[in-house]
Amino acid sequence: MHYRGPFLGDRDSFGDLCRGCQTLGMVVLSRVVPHAAYEDTRRTHPEWLLVDEQAE
Repeated sequence: MHYRGPFLGDRDSFGDLCRGCQTLGMVVLSRVVPHAAYEDTRRTHPEWLLVDEQAE
């Protein structure tokens, strides 16, 4: 649920990297940083994020 940057055009750089690694027998792991989530993501999947009202 991340938005594509306009500079990417039609390219899928991460997908290309993953397919290349998998061709070599590698396992690819990735993660999404919670602070990069948009409001629509929070509304659609609140279980993906934890908000601590006491956090600074």
